[in-house]
Amino acid sequence: MVQVAQTFTLDTTARAMHLVVDPYLRKIGSPPRVGRSRVREVLRQIANDGWPDDVRFDPERVTYWRRWLIEQRVFTEDQEP
Repeated sequence: MVQVAQTFTLDTTARAMHLVVDPYLRKIGSPPRVGRSRVREVLRQIANDGWPDDVRFDPERVTYWRRWLIEQRVFTEDQEP
């Protein structure tokens, strides 16, 4: 199987964080914070598994993750990976 490299922009990374991390944070007993190291895991999961067909994004949560990614210096506002 040949894997095609996927480029993640700030927007797609924010959507990935919302899709993968938000359900985890809603679990009882989950730690309330997420570290920068989690970003790589999330992107790897999306790159390997792909995007679900029926995914719906909450614009407020995507905005939250965009801001978080910038605050954590994973991205700058005008930077692409």
